[in-house]
Amino acid sequence: MERRKILIIDNEPALLDVFADNLAAKGFEVHVADDGDLGLELVERVRPDLVLLDVRMPRLDGFAVLREIREIDPDVAVLMMSADASEQRARQALDEGATGFITKPVEVDDLVATIEASLSGRKTAER
Repeated sequence: MERRKILIIDNEPALLDVFADNLAAKGFEVHVADDGDLGLELVERVRPDLVLLDVRMPRLDGFAVLREIREIDPDVAVLMMSADASEQRARQALDEGATGFITKPVEVDDLVATIEASLSGRKTAER
């Protein structure tokens, strides 16, 4: 069976490393981008099954990146991540086309469960 491809777009290098290492250990093919522009290039080139996308990033914020991702691939699962745990932020993410919303920090096992639920086609909002 082909490994599912995950793209992580976040400007925090430590978080990229931790998530990438743990998701790879769980059997995913992991790609990382430390900004929105590189992330969009990778969406086009890699065609991931799921994108983990941080809301707050320099230059292109997560919502701008999400809108571009939806133009490139309207069907890819996108989980938005933010330390802002407000209901409004989660609703905005879902309203703008995200598959789900994850509040940082998140435990790796919870992240994997949310990814698997998203890949199976269910809307998710992790608190």
